[in-house]
Amino acid sequence: MTGQQVTAGQVLVTIDPTNAQNALAVAQAQLDSAAAQANQQQASASNQVASASQSLTNAQQTANLDASQQASAVAAAQTAVNNDNATVATAQAAASAQPSSQPAQNALSAAQASSRRTTKH
Repeated sequence: MTGQQVTAGQVLVTIDPTNAQNALAVAQAQLDSAAAQANQQQASASNQVASASQSLTNAQQTANLDASQQASAVAAAQTAVNNDNATVATAQAAASAQPSSQPAQNALSAAQASSRRTTKH
């Protein structure tokens, strides 16, 4: 075709679209794969956030329960101490009223011993 006359609109070259179509198909497959991977990573991240949130909730509930149990134990111990102090005060009053009374002295000694056992715990 060298040196021939051409006219306007005449087809000079025909390009085979196969290579471009193949490149487009490869690029589309890569895009689809990347989109699927991004969706999978998003789902995984959402699951991790939900799991971390549940773990935090569980830890907070456990801490609240532990604090409640400790408060109950302290209140019970304080009640025991208060009861022992009242017993000692009653025994001391009885011993003071009747200093020579052996039962009052025995009650005072027992109350004081009980009080010492309670306060050691």
